[in-house]
Amino acid sequence: MLLLSSTTRAEPQRVVSLNLCTDQLVLALAAPQQIAAVSKLAGDELLSNYVKEALQYPSVGKDAEKIVGFNPDLVLATNYTDPILAAWLQRFGYHYKPYELPQQLSAVPAYIQDVAELLGQGDRGRQMTAEFQQRLSKLDNTLPPVRVAVVSANLYVAGGGTLPDQLLRRMGAINVAALDIANGWGYVSLEQLLSWQPDYILMQRDSLNGASRAEQVLSHRALQVLLEKGRRINVPAKYWICAGPELVDAAELINRRILELEHGE
Repeated sequence: MLLLSSTTRAEPQRVVSLNLCTDQLVLALAAPQQIAAVSKLAGDELLSNYVKEALQYPSVGKDAEKIVGFNPDLVLATNYTDPILAAWLQRFGYHYKPYELPQQLSAVPAYIQDVAELLGQGDRGRQMTAEFQQRLSKLDNTLPPVRVAVVSANLYVAGGGTLPDQLLRRMGAINVAALDIANGWGYVSLEQLLSWQPDYILMQRDSLNGASRAEQVLSHRALQVLLEKGRRINVPAKYWICAGPELVDAAELINRRILELEHGE
């Protein structure tokens, strides 16, 4: 569980974000003048929801010298950040805050609010979390028990307990991969995917090459026979790659498209 810090700090004025996922919240919550730099991926149209905003700021990677050149008073990252870089920043006294991304939908609001408080933007955080919860609650049990598979490149599928699984179950759908993969993501064979007999396949696209490889598998004749035309739904990876408020965008897209297809639209 994410806990808010009890330590009172001045509102940071030179925030550097080192990870795509912290980029998204910084760009959404911070005042423009607070942001010093974001990661290079913040400008990637396939992965980022705030490309236009990100391009207004310098980008950083793993270059410690470039990072400290901004004289940051807050550095945000995730547990995927280079541990050597993280240790170096902490050793030299920079206010470095790494986040472990939420694995549960119920933890997303606390994650958003924690970042907002750290930025001195508590009111914006409360507004964002309230909107997230309200939009998500409107989708509860709105789908029939259709069988759905969430597939990324090379038949990497979302099993039980993953965020896509939680979204599908909350809406009333069945994540067929969870029948064999009880927890987390995993690779499956085409034969295994076919055996699940999904009504819908949700395609997660996170790169042009990845989409191409996945398309090759999904164009297999056996799968085309199984799926009616239009029963494949493309979901941009940027909607659920970061376990943030954009998850509800993914849920709304999936919900809307399945209901359209179920009603023959």
